[in-house]
Amino acid sequence: MDRSFDLAAFVAKMGELINRYVAPDQGLPPEDVTVWAAWYTQDLVYFIIEAQRGGTTYIGYEVEFRRAHRDVSAEVETAVHAWGDQMAGDSFVGVVPFDSSGVIYWWDARWVAKDVPRTLADIDGVERALGMWTAR
Repeated sequence: MDRSFDLAAFVAKMGELINRYVAPDQGLPPEDVTVWAAWYTQDLVYFIIEAQRGGTTYIGYEVEFRRAHRDVSAEVETAVHAWGDQMAGDSFVGVVPFDSSGVIYWWDARWVAKDVPRTLADIDGVERALGMWTAR
């Protein structure tokens, strides 16, 4: 991965896509679905969204890093890939547990790395090592 990958730019684009497409598709107001944390490894970008619906849940996603393409940055390419290939059309409302007490529900747990944080408390331990961006 290009170490100049701007995590804040990725989070901004991901937040825009969530507000524009994901929240309405889930029947939630845009302000009730936000990017909570994000980080990357050599080939993958991880992000956790916070969703509220009578309670709060945290959903984690793993997406392949995408290189810049023509006039589109790597951050935008990766965010659009995450939305289009993983979030569009997949309804988490009614499937994930709201009020899950800080447990992170990984959307595709079959493939996600074994060493990802499983709870919000785990994020504190990996934040410094991964150079993680967090909203809190």
